[in-house]
Amino acid sequence: PADGYERTLYSRAQLNSVHGMFAASSLYSWGRTAEAEALWWRVAEQDSRLAIEALGSLARHYQMQRDAEGQYRVFRRLHSLQPQDPGIGNNFAFFAVLTHREQRAAERIARANLEAAPANAAYLATLAFILTQQGQAAEALRLLEPRKAELAQSPALAFAYGLALAGNGRKAEARPLLAGLPPETLTLTEVELIKSALAN
Repeated sequence: PADGYERTLYSRAQLNSVHGMFAASSLYSWGRTAEAEALWWRVAEQDSRLAIEALGSLARHYQMQRDAEGQYRVFRRLHSLQPQDPGIGNNFAFFAVLTHREQRAAERIARANLEAAPANAAYLATLAFILTQQGQAAEALRLLEPRKAELAQSPALAFAYGLALAGNGRKAEARPLLAGLPPETLTLTEVELIKSALAN
């Protein structure tokens, strides 16, 4: 009987975003994450007011899974729905470059964000990360140096600074910074990136 109920939920959800959100949450709580994920994406693609809510659920899901690809897809869609939101733009730019996509768009967004809010540590970290990934680690380091005192308070800055140090051949200084980041806050892609940056 549960199967029949789930099938009904699923078919209704495909017709209606409100049902979709309800069904996805139910399926997720029953451990049926793949079906929940598929439904959330269906709602997210239906330009309804619920798209943002569905994408929020997906972002939390991918964060728990430490899935950078999923985060990239979510923030790309969110950015297309809310292009003026700098926080969404920042996440989109970061995950785009982390997953080797849309480098030019990401750099443009990151530079605009930092120009508009130069004190924002997250925006600085994202631009520095992008520069390091583009082979401009010296430029990234130059941007980050004035904010060294904030590294302990900002994992984003510590991540960007550690990678910039490693990119400048200063792996011994980079290692404690990058090793000090709580792994559960990093996607698996970031963990791999740190490993390869510190490899001898």
